[in-house]
Amino acid sequence: MDVNVGAFSDPDGLEGLAHFLEHMLFYASEKYPLEDSYSKYITEHGGRTNAFTNSEHTNYYFDINSDGFEEALDRFAQFFIKPLMSAEATMREIKAVDSENQKNLLSDGWRMNQFYSSVAKHIVAEFHNSFMSSRGV
Repeated sequence: MDVNVGAFSDPDGLEGLAHFLEHMLFYASEKYPLEDSYSKYITEHGGRTNAFTNSEHTNYYFDINSDGFEEALDRFAQFFIKPLMSAEATMREIKAVDSENQKNLLSDGWRMNQFYSSVAKHIVAEFHNSFMSSRGV
């Protein structure tokens, strides 16, 4: 499923919010409150799941054996209906997004892209993964 919200939609001072929420939606939902139960269910039924956030979109996807599809789809839908976001999971995922950012900073290609973006007079000049630092964490 592709959601028409990405890093360009992040409010000023909350850069990285879309990426952070991408992580948080995998945590749990009101209907399926056990942490990581979605990922475990997918794996137990021969599937895989992941997501990514880019400038304009956030994309969530999974594949699974057909016998587990109906429940997997319900579990997936619940992320968008009634997600749960505990304080503990929030801090953990803020750190996970920051860790991804720190890893990206080691990539010459990533840094070059950020440099080119920073000289543009466009929203692309905003740093996509700086949610943790903008929150003082």
